[in-house]
Amino acid sequence: MPAIARHTMAEQAYAALKAQIVAGELTAGQRLLPLALAASLRISPTPVKEALLRLESDGLVETEARRGVMVRRFRADEIRDLYGVRLLLESDALRVAFASGPIPPSLVAAMQAEQDALLAALGDRTVAGLNAALQHDRALHAVLVTLGGNKLIAGWHGQVMTQTHTVRVYTPASYTPRLLRTEHGAILEALRHNDEAAAQGALCRHLDRSRDDLLTRMAAMQ
Repeated sequence: MPAIARHTMAEQAYAALKAQIVAGELTAGQRLLPLALAASLRISPTPVKEALLRLESDGLVETEARRGVMVRRFRADEIRDLYGVRLLLESDALRVAFASGPIPPSLVAAMQAEQDALLAALGDRTVAGLNAALQHDRALHAVLVTLGGNKLIAGWHGQVMTQTHTVRVYTPASYTPRLLRTEHGAILEALRHNDEAAAQGALCRHLDRSRDDLLTRMAAMQ
């Protein structure tokens, strides 16, 4: 098989498997058998194996002796670490942005658009609606990180956000808009008024509450 064709199929396999993990279609702890995955994707096993290596680098799958490759199951301490990284990156983006001058209204508008879409998606009390809401949540925080102007940091942040959203402890009924409307709203209001202290405080409270809620739900499911 030509190298270019194999690379293209590996990219397609990576995108498809990543989407299934993020959407919860491939669940934490599930074994990922290259032959079975290749059959489901209608491609050969080699590009699937290459895709699994990339997903392991992303922190979305892990390899265990005797069990092979599995969708990663995050521990409580790993969740705390992920949220610690999120706070570090997002807080620093705000610091850099405020040091550079007023927050651009266009970026605040972009965050508001993601917030509006997130809340609209939650009105659809289905798994598809939940997945759409999580996608807009990731996008909102991604826009926030662009305030820092560092593409490398934005890439790290995107990887961490994806990891936290693969911890499937919510259902369409339990993922409610009230807290997100209030917490994201406080961040947006602070940005509109160019109030760094208020923005940092609102961000910290939002991430702390989100982390604690996730950990509580994880413990209840064990």
